[in-house]
Amino acid sequence: MLSALTDGSVTVTATANDGSGITGSVVITISNQSVGINENTTQNIRIYPNPATSQLTLNTTEQIQRISILNITGKTVKTIVSNNSTIDVSDLTKGIYFLQIQTGNGIANSKFIKD
Repeated sequence: MLSALTDGSVTVTATANDGSGITGSVVITISNQSVGINENTTQNIRIYPNPATSQLTLNTTEQIQRISILNITGKTVKTIVSNNSTIDVSDLTKGIYFLQIQTGNGIANSKFIKD
């Protein structure tokens, strides 16, 4: 039995157990998998100012558990484990960043510009 957690390809190889050494392989492509994370829309979370110079403010009624800031290449550059609605971004270089905001209802994604 093969169970998928994410999309991708996997090579499955079967080997005869009769000592003959016969094998066979097949590549299986898996798609439309859910990883069990509810992705919220950012309609419930307002982020301002955007562009930001030193601080971002998150306006939401949801309890924030964790905030990750990712650069344009997708690398996490900062993680905040707090329910604070203000984020210090003064240490980031100018550019485009993405916020992943985890709440009890899932993850909301948003883009912001650091001036």
